[in-house]
Order: sequence, then C-alpha cells, then structure tokens
Amino acid sequence: MLLLGLTSVAHAQPTPAPPAPTPASSTAPPGAPPETPPPKPEPDKDPEGNDFPRSGSQPGTPLRSYEDREQSPAVPADEARGFREKPGWESEDYVLLPGRAVLFPAKLLIDIAFAPIETLLTGIDRYKVVDRVIDFFYFDEAHTAGFYPTIASETGYGFSYGAKVFDSDLAGHEEKLSFEGKFGGRYVQSYEAVFDGDRVGGSRLWLETRTRYEKEPAILFYGFGGEEQATSGAGFGPRDTNVGTRFQQERFLGMARAGGTLGEAGELTNVGLFGIYNHRRFAGEQRDFPEPSIEQVYDTSRITGFDGGVNTLELGLTVVHDTRDQELASSGSYLELLGGGVVPANGYRYWHYGAELTGFIDLYRKTRVLALRAALEGVAGDEANIPFIELPRLGGVHDLRGYLSDRFRDKLSAVATAEYRYPIHQVLSGKLFVDAGNVGRDYDTLFGSPFEDWKLGGGGGFLIHTEEDVILSLDLAYGEQFTVFVTTAPLEFFHKRSRQL
Repeated sequence: MLLLGLTSVAHAQPTPAPPAPTPASSTAPPGAPPETPPPKPEPDKDPEGNDFPRSGSQPGTPLRSYEDREQSPAVPADEARGFREKPGWESEDYVLLPGRAVLFPAKLLIDIAFAPIETLLTGIDRYKVVDRVIDFFYFDEAHTAGFYPTIASETGYGFSYGAKVFDSDLAGHEEKLSFEGKFGGRYVQSYEAVFDGDRVGGSRLWLETRTRYEKEPAILFYGFGGEEQATSGAGFGPRDTNVGTRFQQERFLGMARAGGTLGEAGELTNVGLFGIYNHRRFAGEQRDFPEPSIEQVYDTSRITGFDGGVNTLELGLTVVHDTRDQELASSGSYLELLGGGVVPANGYRYWHYGAELTGFIDLYRKTRVLALRAALEGVAGDEANIPFIELPRLGGVHDLRGYLSDRFRDKLSAVATAEYRYPIHQVLSGKLFVDAGNVGRDYDTLFGSPFEDWKLGGGGGFLIHTEEDVILSLDLAYGEQFTVFVTTAPLEFFHKRSRQL
C-alpha cells in the first residue's frame, strides 16, 4: 500500500518545463533599432480550464489536488496502524476484566453525571459565550473600562450581591480606579472606592488608596485563642470560653500606601509607607442567626474596645515583591512584609507586623500549578491596650478553609497552604488544597503546641477564569465543619487586610 501511494505521487508530479532558450548574441550593426524579444512561452493550460500553471511547475503557484483516479483509497482508522495481525485479547486483559466490570457502574454514573457539564462547556466554547459576556461588560474595545455584577457566598453568612464599575488604565499606565457596592449576606450595605497604580502617570510612584463604609449585622466572635474552653454560661471574658456568638459593626475605613516602584511587571518591587484609619462602633447582633448575641455570653466590658468603639490610626512600612507572571499565576512568587504601630490615643497602644510568601510552581506547561504559601501576623503590646477587632484572625476563604470566617483570633496567627490547580476546560480549572493554621498568645503557644493542636482544613473547588485573570472561585472544604465559599479574591493572605484592619 505504501509503495502504491509513492507510485501515485510520482505519477502525479508534472514534467519539468524545459529551460528557457539562451538569447543569441546580437549581430545588428551599430545604430540599428533593438530587436523585439521573443514572447515567453505560456504555461500549459490546466485541463479544467484554469489559467494558473500546474501545481509545482513554478514557484509560488497554488497547489492542486490530485485526480481521484490517482488517489489511494481511504483507509479506516482502525486499519491504518500497520498491524500484521490485528491485536486481540491478551492474558492481562482477562486478569483486568473483573476489576473493569466492578468499576463499570461507577464509570457509567460519572459519564452520565458529567455529560450535561461536558455539553454545557462544549456549547460555551463553540458559541464563544465567555468572550461575548466579557465584551458586554466593557465600555470600550480595549477592555480597560466597564462594569460587572459581583456575587459572593460563604457558610455562616449567606449570599451577597452587588456591582462594580472600574477603569483599569485610567492615565495610560495601568492605574486602576473602581467603585463597588455590596448588599446581603455579610453586609447590610457596603460601599468602597479604590485607586491602585504601580507607576502612576508613567513615573515610579506607587500609590494605593481605599475608602469604605460598611455595616455588618452579625459578625462571628468565638473569644480569644484556639483551645477548647467552657461551652455554657454567661458573663465570660474573651479567654474564658470559645462559644460562638455574633455582633454588629458599623465602620469607616481609610487606607493609603505610597512609595516607589522598582523593576517592571514580572519582577516588581514596591517599597513605601502605609496608613490605616479605622472608625468602628459595635452592638449586639442585628439579624437572627443560630448563634446568640455577644452580650448573652460574654461580658463586653472585658472585651477591649467593644463598648466604647474604636478610633485608631496605624502607620508603618510595607514591602511587596511580586514576580508572578499574571493574576492567574503559573510561576513566580509573591512576598509581602509589613511593620508598624498604632498612634497612641484613646488608651490604645500596640505594634503590628506580618509576612507572607507564596510561590507558584509550574508542573506542566502552565496548566498544572502547585501553589505553596506561608504567612505570619502578630500584634505586640499589653492585651488591655489592643482592640479585640485588631487581633489577627484565622478562618474563612482567605486563610483557613473548612472553618467559618474569624473562627480563631489571638495576638499571633500562622497559616500554611498547599494548593494544586489543574485544567478542566479552556475557562475552567479544578483545584485541591489543604490549609493548616494556628493562633496563640505568644510564640510558645503558637509553635510550641503539638501538631494536633493545629487546625487543618482541606477540600477542592473550581476556578472560572480567562487566560490571565480569575473571574470566580468556588471552594468546598471540610475542617471543623463543611464550608462553601464563592469569591473573586486571589490567594493572598493580606488581601483581607482591607476588610479587617
């Protein structure tokens, strides 16, 4: 068959055109008019009446398919492997047959369960649904300004919704400006304006500002520390029990970071100063949740800052080193360091510091990625001079999945994460993760306790994304209980600082 194909190809090659005749040397006397050159020979006419030369007779001419009679007959795929003898059942196949029979029902159920998803993803890809939706939410063809609805859901708080308007290239150098409103779930209402630029106006100025007003009706509070304590009674101090309760907060936040930028995207370093102003007022739970209101369990006069509210201004130094290739990172690292303290006022005095390091390891062609993260945060000072709301916390989508948001709080917190991401579809990836964290009053408590005292949570989820950015993340995790988180935030420990600190 192979010989037949080669013979057919050989027969299909056209006869090379004869070389052009060498022009004769001129014998005309001087002054005679030049002879008209002979016309160039026209190429052979195509049998089908086309004007172009036969395929291959001149460089650059279009290719033509061979005549049907010159083609070898099509060979079925299962006969094109060149087997001298068709493979049959081997002894190993008979050994594996019982296992395959046992697993067949499970395989069938999985195929049936995922058939609608496969059909949906195929339709999304075929009709370019993601591209069309993205185009709808942008105001310009350059995709720099637009709006989109926001949704979030977390166990213990419920569903929230809102909208965000943004411009990601405000002054031509990727300066980002956005306005966002949220309602429901964790919030009665929340409004925020953010500006962020690594090189404002093309300069080396790094500037980030954030202004927010929010009212949260039922924030969780479990006391201080991570140890099991008394579970019933009333009038407790924050270290006497870890009964889950709720309280409401009304808050105004103003935050700014300013400094200089070194390097370019992919090898970026920001060094500067930060300032965080917080005005907070607290009261008992506003909504009806299973957990009691905080004053029914705890003596709020023993919780620093609860009864009188909190007004603080924190100043400090921050350094960010970012070598990630994009937001949906497949390589590089993210390092953030911060250190500072509150301006002494209203009886509050403490220092605040922290460090986070996240590395992204490309396991296979930027599609399978392992993310490893470690973070430490602490406040130093007399506990009576530190507002309870400023203590580092663990629990929730940003740090310890499998536990409710703010489940643990103390003067020190540490968390480590390993997360594996793998492709499912062009716009959908899966992830598997495990988180481990602990809180403590001091370093002996934090790191000196047995490993079984550390809190573990693990699970999996999905990422809906474009080639570079995360659109939506769904996490299903189990630790102390089963939790579900839907968010658009990246895997950054201090990303939550804008909400908490």
